[in-house]
Amino acid sequence: MADFIEEARLKGVSRKISPTNPIEGLTSESKLYLMHPKAAVTNASALLTPPDFACPCGHNHRPQDGCIGLGWHIPPNDGGNGRKLAEGKSYQVKTLLEPEPEYALAVFMIAPITALTIIAHPDKDTQDAREKRARQSSLPVFISEE
Repeated sequence: MADFIEEARLKGVSRKISPTNPIEGLTSESKLYLMHPKAAVTNASALLTPPDFACPCGHNHRPQDGCIGLGWHIPPNDGGNGRKLAEGKSYQVKTLLEPEPEYALAVFMIAPITALTIIAHPDKDTQDAREKRARQSSLPVFISEE
């Protein structure tokens, strides 16, 4: 979960959607709810507070409050003290939590839906159909070659 948030800080948020998803009702007020199987710590009340713990939202939560900041207290995956992201980027992780955290599925981020981007298709009819469908929403529509 923290990996996704850190990559979103670098690149923003985008999701592929199924061609069967209804998009006609999407507006500038629409939101994308992102969930992760480790977004909630179910035994947060039993965790010791790491000395360097800080709520990333500035709310001064404690780990025992189930703060999302617990996501930054995870084992490193690069043999050192950081987590590797795409394109060689990394971010710092902090002291491991004790006892072992127990996780559950939860919403960890709500992002605005600001536009739709269509990946260009070599077949003009397919491309036109995708663009027509995207324009059924009231969001800006972009075409990308990638």
